[in-house]
Amino acid sequence: MKLKCKSCKIWLPLLAILGAGFYIAWQFVPPAASNNLRIAAGSEGSTYYHYAQAYQQSLKSEGINLELQTTAGSVESLKLLREGKVDLAFIQGGIGKNVPAEEGLHSIASLFYEPLWVFMRKDTGNQSTSYLHELQGKRLAIGEEGSGTHALASRLLYDSGVKSDNTTLFSVSGKNAISKLEAGVIDAAFFVSAPESDTVTQLTNHVDIQIMNFKRHPDAYTRRYPFLDALHLGEGSLNLQTNVPHNDMTLLAATAALVVSKNMHADHIRLLTREALRIHSKAGLLEKPWQFPSKQHLEIPIHPDAEQYLQNGPSFLETYLPFSVAARLDQLKIMLIPLLTLLLPLAKGVVPLYQRRIRSRTYRWYKDLNQVDRELGNYDLHKTQQAIGNMKQLHGELAREVSVPLSYMSEFYAMRVHTDHILRRLQERETSLLGDTDNKAVETFPANEPPDDIAMPTSVANEAVEVDVDVVAPESIKSMASKLHIPHSFSLSTLKLSRNQAQPADASTPHYADTNDKTATSAIKNIAAKIHLPRHFDLSTLRPSATKQEEAEKIAKAEAAAAVRAQEEARLASIAAIAARHKQANHLVGKHIAAGMALSAVPIPILDVAALTSTQLNLIHSLSEHYGVDFDRKHGKFILLSMISSSLPTTAMMGLSSLSKSIPGIGTLGGGASLAALSGAIIFATGKVFIRHFDAGGKLEDFDSKQQQDDFRKALKEGLKKDEEALAGQSA
Repeated sequence: MKLKCKSCKIWLPLLAILGAGFYIAWQFVPPAASNNLRIAAGSEGSTYYHYAQAYQQSLKSEGINLELQTTAGSVESLKLLREGKVDLAFIQGGIGKNVPAEEGLHSIASLFYEPLWVFMRKDTGNQSTSYLHELQGKRLAIGEEGSGTHALASRLLYDSGVKSDNTTLFSVSGKNAISKLEAGVIDAAFFVSAPESDTVTQLTNHVDIQIMNFKRHPDAYTRRYPFLDALHLGEGSLNLQTNVPHNDMTLLAATAALVVSKNMHADHIRLLTREALRIHSKAGLLEKPWQFPSKQHLEIPIHPDAEQYLQNGPSFLETYLPFSVAARLDQLKIMLIPLLTLLLPLAKGVVPLYQRRIRSRTYRWYKDLNQVDRELGNYDLHKTQQAIGNMKQLHGELAREVSVPLSYMSEFYAMRVHTDHILRRLQERETSLLGDTDNKAVETFPANEPPDDIAMPTSVANEAVEVDVDVVAPESIKSMASKLHIPHSFSLSTLKLSRNQAQPADASTPHYADTNDKTATSAIKNIAAKIHLPRHFDLSTLRPSATKQEEAEKIAKAEAAAAVRAQEEARLASIAAIAARHKQANHLVGKHIAAGMALSAVPIPILDVAALTSTQLNLIHSLSEHYGVDFDRKHGKFILLSMISSSLPTTAMMGLSSLSKSIPGIGTLGGGASLAALSGAIIFATGKVFIRHFDAGGKLEDFDSKQQQDDFRKALKEGLKKDEEALAGQSA
């Protein structure tokens, strides 16, 4: 049971490290996709509406609620999509041609053909009509305002010379157009619909209504209208029993596309692409198997994630797991890779770590034993007895408190044997010192020879003691001699005074004191006496004074220097005012670089990477406040993850540097050093990219991480180069 508990002391911290790593990684994963979407589905009963219901049923199994929004047609659907009132919409070909790229709309794929059907009454003499310009002067239903049918029919008729001033045009819905055509109120009606639609089925089965055949060469239409295709409809394709149509004919067909808004989550993009493949890949009356979904016939550019899915298919996780689970794990792949690689080195390091932990108990005691063993010969009696007490305490601690696994008992007993050995040596040293003390004789001195430590009488000690002025205060006396213009031949050595000399008869000559200060003062006064200065002469008056002209020159020079300094200060102030903002921003970057490099010394893997990311977020926050830009922490995390993931070598190096810290000793030092260099370079690159963005007047919400990835990689290389130069300078 004890062994199991000791194993827990090793495994539990490792599991805690892994758990903390997963938790920290989860905090930096982009938010999950919403469970509610809205689609512009066209009018009820239309082909778009039926397909929207199919998507609704499929997405419901993935936990997503798809709300259907009815519209008059593609024109209205596109308007709602551009206004952000719906998340996705079915758009007919030819409608999205003039949508600006800045609006951020993307296509998932083109889904199916939508033929342009022109149904005409047989009793109006239109049996031979095969050209659009022949409809001039007729009564025509061209679809409801806001529908794709209305937009396409109006464009084709206008280009064929059929206009509202020479033809009666009815802008009515599909149902009204059918009833008017069957009642003979109109001569022809335009519909854009799939062959399987109820509208096409109803009208092709009507005995008084026929389909217009476009006899003109298809290139006349397809080259003018790239979004159109010319399709061959064989005899009897629509109804074999009634042989509809009665002969082969050509149809003009647009292509329907699924278009999403700019804020659509990447998970939704992949899920919608998957459902599009499932629903629209089957063969139809006009489509071949797997012809759709397609990247062709798209006026609005395809989304990159959708294009990747169409090319490569589902990922490995999406093949075997529910999409919601696979999508969430796919978001974590950048952080999961370094986290999972922790398991192997940690598992390999468990045994050495356990051995080190067991042996570390004895290492600290062996250090004390080695110190006592080396210094034992210099111990006195008191220190020897103190060391004996310490050894006895250690011996008792080893016997009572320390317990190790059976596989390490040999090292434990070796420790006890070595402790006993040092204890015996200390006891032998104590016995030797006690014996020397008992046998020591008392030393005596001869009566006529005092010991060295007895002080000599003052009268004897003061004899023949010379005070050398040059030694006591050479600089002070030489300086004074220079100021007094003493001749060069005058030697300061003549001022040497001896305490055994007789005092001068002059009672005013002072006695020399024992201290250096009094000696120096007496020496200076002796100099004054030798050059016959008055006794009460004040030596402070010997300071040289400048002439009035020199003083005026000094003042003029000072004023000129002050003017130059004032001009220079004004120039520097002007430069500083221009560069202050940029300089302060760089200063913030420098502070965060220092903080990030310091935090990289954290010995726990993954936590150091999390500390680096937190430092980057704090830097973006500080720069945002400095430039007066609103800061959103979640958006900042998303930007950082996108930029760092753009440089896979750097991400891999960060993971390896962090993981190497799990190796005791050199791994911790090497990993900390390499991660410190990487941290400094990454923070430098982050600061440089955001300073450039904010200097240009940008904000956090319009920061395009994909466009900035190249700048980030260049700045990262520059930061790494600076780190190499700094290391080279230190080694030099």
